[in-house]
Amino acid sequence: KNTAGGPEQFENFEAASRRILAGGTTPKRTPDGVARDLNTAADAVLASARAAEETAGRPRTREFDAAVTDLKVVAQLTRFHALRSIAAVHYNLFKRGLRLAELLAATYKSREVVAAWRELIAVAGDRYPAALTAHWRDTLVRLEADLKALEDQCCPPDEAIVKEKVWTPAS
Repeated sequence: KNTAGGPEQFENFEAASRRILAGGTTPKRTPDGVARDLNTAADAVLASARAAEETAGRPRTREFDAAVTDLKVVAQLTRFHALRSIAAVHYNLFKRGLRLAELLAATYKSREVVAAWRELIAVAGDRYPAALTAHWRDTLVRLEADLKALEDQCCPPDEAIVKEKVWTPAS
């Protein structure tokens, strides 16, 4: 039910699922459009960080390494939110239509969400205060528990499920 960032501009996940099922449109920024923009931004930030590392060579200052780490952390947070948005739309589609294929799509995307958060922790390493990295690790535990709950709702895919139509974000 995200409403941050101006609910008048952004479609929330629940509204997106209703619109998709109805085959409608919206003038608002859709979750898949925002996710696409976030992924583009994350790719650009990571490419810039790699280019900066290549240009800087060795040895590097601690300040430089800290700045590059910050960029990578921001990119991972961005990627995390993009993935989570798509997972949330799939889950809301499942709740509305009770189609197992949407639950499976939400589960698979949630696995990517957890992987992105793990990457965030790896990128941050030991460069941040212990309280912050502890918070990130605590968040990982909650994300893994949420993923486990999704996986527990699912069953292994069979032919009937695989053939079921699943919403695909616009590219």
